[in-house]
Amino acid sequence: MYIYVMKKKNTLVYLDSDLVERAKRENINISRLTEEALKQALEIETPRTAKEHLRRLLAEVRSESSLYGETYLLPFQIKSSKLTKVGPFDDFEARFSRNSINLIQGPCGSGKSTIIRSILHAFSIRHRYFDDRVFRDGTITLKLFPTHNSINITGTESSRNTARGYQCLIADDPLEKLPRSIIAPFFAELKKLEIQVVITASLSIETSNLPKDTQIIPL
Repeated sequence: MYIYVMKKKNTLVYLDSDLVERAKRENINISRLTEEALKQALEIETPRTAKEHLRRLLAEVRSESSLYGETYLLPFQIKSSKLTKVGPFDDFEARFSRNSINLIQGPCGSGKSTIIRSILHAFSIRHRYFDDRVFRDGTITLKLFPTHNSINITGTESSRNTARGYQCLIADDPLEKLPRSIIAPFFAELKKLEIQVVITASLSIETSNLPKDTQIIPL
C-alpha cells in the first residue's frame, strides 16, 4: 500500500505507508526531510572522471543514503551465493569470478539488490530494506574463496587506496549518476583495485568495452 504526502506545496511524494507511520511515531518531519533530500539530489555534482566517481563511492562505504551507490567492503571473496525463498527468488544461485568484476544486470524489481543485501546479511551487515518480509524464512548459502593470510602495504599506497586490506567490493547500482561516456573507464578503475568486485546495474551496458574477464550475471 502506498500513500502520498506533502500536499502543502502541491508536491506528491509516494512513500510506503509503514514508513510513514513509523516516522509519525518518531515525530519526524517528513516534508522537511524529503525536501532536503530532493535539494541534495538536485544539487549533486556529477563526477567528471571515473577516478572521481570511484573516490566518492569509496568515501561513502556503508552509507545507505549514498547518492553514488551503496558500497561495502568485505574481507573475503565470494565464490557463490544461493538464495532459497528469499525476496523474489524461490531457488537461485549466482557464481562469481575471483579477482574479477562481476556485474549483476537486470531491470528494476528483478532482485539485484536482494542478492547484494543477502550477502551482507550473511556477514551480519544489516540493511533497513532487508527484513523478515524479504527473507521469508528462507536460506542464504554463501561459498567463499580462500584468501591471503597477510597484507602488504608499501609507500604511499596506504593513503591512496581506500580498499586496501579488503578482498571484495560490493556496490548496489553505482552507475546511476555516471555519464555513459565514463562507464568503461570506471570499470577500468575498478579493475585496478585488483580485488573481487560485485556490482549491480539497472541500465543496459555495452559489455564489449568492459575488462575482458568481466562476468555478466543477467536477471
